[in-house]
Amino acid sequence: MRAYFVIRLRHLHAFVSETPHMYELIQLVSGKHKDLLQHFEERAKSAIQTILVGGIASGEFCACDTKQRAADLYHASNKYNMPMCMNVQLESLEAELNSLLELLFDGLKAGQ
Repeated sequence: MRAYFVIRLRHLHAFVSETPHMYELIQLVSGKHKDLLQHFEERAKSAIQTILVGGIASGEFCACDTKQRAADLYHASNKYNMPMCMNVQLESLEAELNSLLELLFDGLKAGQ
């Protein structure tokens, strides 16, 4: 799970850093292609849900409503997937993300 979130952050940070007109692109997509954003969000939630199911099956995570929990995790980590937040050094964002993930994982641990 941690790898999933960190890789998403690194990918977006690199993409934003290498795309000079990122904010114009964001405005275009969010204004005219909301269906693409909705599709992306659903794919991300589905990936998180798959990770949760695997974690529950392995005994790492406690049983839960994986669809709802995936949505919660997606929204809790959304700052780390927003191009507008990528103007901070990657190392700083990763440190924040890892701190958030520790908190979230404490809540997901099995056997509590």
